[in-house]
Amino acid sequence: ADFWRRSSEPVSNAFRLTLTMMHELHVQKSRSRWWPYLNFLATSVQLDLPMSWSQNDLEGLKGTASWLSSTPAQASDIFERVVMPIMVANPDLWPKEIQTTGMFLQTLSWVMSRGFCGALSFEVGGAFLPELMAESKSTTGPFLLPLFDLINHSSWSEEHCVQLDVEAEDFVVRCSKDVAIGSELFKSYGEHSDAELLRTYGFVEMGRSNPNNVLVATQQELLEACRPSSIGNEAERLARVQNLLKPVYAIPASGVLPAELLTVVQVILMSQTDYQEFHDSDLQVLGKKFHARGSVHGQKVTVC
Repeated sequence: ADFWRRSSEPVSNAFRLTLTMMHELHVQKSRSRWWPYLNFLATSVQLDLPMSWSQNDLEGLKGTASWLSSTPAQASDIFERVVMPIMVANPDLWPKEIQTTGMFLQTLSWVMSRGFCGALSFEVGGAFLPELMAESKSTTGPFLLPLFDLINHSSWSEEHCVQLDVEAEDFVVRCSKDVAIGSELFKSYGEHSDAELLRTYGFVEMGRSNPNNVLVATQQELLEACRPSSIGNEAERLARVQNLLKPVYAIPASGVLPAELLTVVQVILMSQTDYQEFHDSDLQVLGKKFHARGSVHGQKVTVC
């Protein structure tokens, strides 16, 4: 804690917690006040998150929402570029024998999968490795809560029976309904799709269709779909939407297309006169009334 108070390194809370846990587990060892919990994680919780998979294993995710951007090579590069400089500059806290990608990713996987009250940030929708650099100062988590982190997730609200509240400086756990003796306790880790559950927690729920699943469309797929009906050459199309494009778009099971996606499609298909009017308006997302009214643009979006 003293090191991070003195440090000016712009790193995320998840990164701070990961490095702190590495020091407590591998340097302080049994002298650490958190040794029983950390030793339990090290000896019993060997997670297998996609961020540490081999390229051959990642090939099995092709065609799914989990297959978008990250590779093991990128994880190693981020470790060398972001993590190693801090470790090398402070060998008393992180000696050479623990300056390894494997140890770091293993500890980070515990923070990702068992942390509460601290949302992780990912550079793009499909990245496997969370952002390690500075995040919002209003974010105080994540926190690791022994015992509570043993409660499993369910994507179905009727199965939830436990909730976590923060009251003053205390974490308070309550049952939200009567629970029969011997019943499994469930809570929600968030409204996560199967792809998000796999990326962050290392599991998917089998047997039922997850109500939070989404169809993920990449910007390249979006541009390709618009190509046959678009106006102008490819360079002109990209110039129109370069400040509007997102790396990926999540389309919910309802089939309702995100306004940001529709805006990109419509801008690509606009006549030069309409595009100039849109450009001069400084809008980033077109309104619902625009999409709903019977217009040439609306018809073209339907065709696309």
